[in-house]
Amino acid sequence: SNYSTGKKDEEGYHLVDGRTVDYIFGNLIGNDDLSLCFIDRKWRFREELAADFVLFRSLYVSYVWLRPFIKEKDIVIFIAGILKKIYPDYGPERLKKNIQMEELFQSAVCNQEVSIKLTDLQPVYAITFDYIDRLESKDRQLDAMLNTWSWKITAPMRGLSKLLRKKHD
Repeated sequence: SNYSTGKKDEEGYHLVDGRTVDYIFGNLIGNDDLSLCFIDRKWRFREELAADFVLFRSLYVSYVWLRPFIKEKDIVIFIAGILKKIYPDYGPERLKKNIQMEELFQSAVCNQEVSIKLTDLQPVYAITFDYIDRLESKDRQLDAMLNTWSWKITAPMRGLSKLLRKKHD
């Protein structure tokens, strides 16, 4: 909220000040009052940035740094899964756009062309963009199931069953 421009891009994503390009988890320090302090502000864009790109960058860099400690071994699912929870319309095209923006940023920083291939960070069995579409389909099916009359009326029985299992354990 400190960096919001109050505007949105053509797809409806909020825009933030270009100074936030490096507002990644590794550049945030928590204060005693639970607020965040943004450090290492040497990089900036002259133009405004979409907030989802800044979050994409943070997730991407975090995954690269912390990969051995992250349970999800597919970077696409890791990043897109989190972004879809925040932005329900986030999909493969937006992810590709964010990757292209990151390539532009890294190319400027390194003063040479940088190409980011998320598959370089994937295990051999990793799944690609079409997996996101399948996840979306499963989400819709799950939502449909959870909104059925039979699911709602059996809720007390599931709660009782869970309580009984807890007491038994």
